[in-house]
Amino acid sequence: MKKTKVMAFACLSLLAYLNQAGATIPNTDHPTTFLGPALRLGFSNYMNDTTAYALAAELGIRNYRLDGTFGWQITYNQRVKLTAEYLRQDITYAFFDGNSDQWVHQGAIGAEYEHDFNDYLLNPQFTLGAYLSHAPSKTLRTDLGTYTNADGIMQPFRELKRIAGSNAGGLSPGVSFSAWPGAKINAELNYDKVHYDTEYVDSENPTGFGGTVSVHQAITDDFGVRLLAAIRQPFNNYQANFTLGNVPFYGKWAFGFNTAYTVGKNALPSTYIVGISADYFMEQISESPYTHTDGIDRYISARDNVDFKGVSSLSQQAERQDFLSWVSRPAVYMPQVLAIADSRVSCQDGEAPTALNSTLPPDFNTTELSGINLANNFTGSNLTFAVVSVTPDPQFFPSDFVNMTANGTLTYDASTAVNDDRQYFATISAANTCGVAYSSITLGPIPE
Repeated sequence: MKKTKVMAFACLSLLAYLNQAGATIPNTDHPTTFLGPALRLGFSNYMNDTTAYALAAELGIRNYRLDGTFGWQITYNQRVKLTAEYLRQDITYAFFDGNSDQWVHQGAIGAEYEHDFNDYLLNPQFTLGAYLSHAPSKTLRTDLGTYTNADGIMQPFRELKRIAGSNAGGLSPGVSFSAWPGAKINAELNYDKVHYDTEYVDSENPTGFGGTVSVHQAITDDFGVRLLAAIRQPFNNYQANFTLGNVPFYGKWAFGFNTAYTVGKNALPSTYIVGISADYFMEQISESPYTHTDGIDRYISARDNVDFKGVSSLSQQAERQDFLSWVSRPAVYMPQVLAIADSRVSCQDGEAPTALNSTLPPDFNTTELSGINLANNFTGSNLTFAVVSVTPDPQFFPSDFVNMTANGTLTYDASTAVNDDRQYFATISAANTCGVAYSSITLGPIPE
């Protein structure tokens, strides 16, 4: 047993080492996070004849969501609902030195209005939705390391890391209609405006129009399929949902199997999730996508021995079922926390040096030994100075004819230069682990 534990520990250590060794810097990965299987539990109930509420909790390995919805039936063909949502997810972000899993969270509120034109062909409905969301930023640690640059040189670096949260909002007018028996098609025009709270990189703020199309097909009175595709500015989102309703167990239940895939844009990571849902309703819920009198007319026509006196009560029941089912679907459901990686990479010496002047004023000095402090001409820290070249080559003079001290002071033997009666052009370098910068200066006697 002890040998088995030792073997298992060794294997895990080897896998961790190989994973770390296989990571390349700079990291060019675009990770997609599996948020894990999730369970969504919901409860919906009437408050009175015209208002209802719904509560839901979504629990997963890397995904937690809470939302509450309040709905109001304004008239027989108009209704509105409001939703508040809290979302927390563990998403993989790509940084310069590798990927990092980070818990991020977001709050959102949304509203949706629906007007039912049930007297028209195909039972069209007009919808208007809106949302606001906020995801706070998060400061991460600063990492130090080395990597091989494009020139094949090992270079140390420092990476400042954070997660940039966002403030976002949007509008989504749409229409839905019953195109064929058992089907409901919905089309929306989406306008999104997202502002990412970046500090280190240029802000990538997706703003503009997109679109969403969904199809809900009732296979039976109790079983339905819904497919959705959304092409929007912050992301693309694809969903498939399968729902079985009217399951009796101390009330009526609806069970579902749900999948979603979100393709992030503008540095937003991608995610996908699968899950099951269980919703409890205080009243019987049908999976038929028809609403209001259109749905009850088809319900009645499919059954024998129903007299006209029953239309009012059955119609009322269908109205209540449809309204409660509508309230159970939140007015805002953000597929992902809108937050992106935000980092700045520099070498360990801070920044690469720069020369304030590529050519320095000439120094004409006829005294014995002249010293010029050139350090102030360069920016950067931990600089090392050197004389790169002197033109023309002073091959007949001592090696210290032109020299640099550790603190950036250039020295040259002015008297020797006077005797030589020539001017010299010296190129100076200032370097640290981040890079190198050059400047030049003319030395020698005063020109005649």
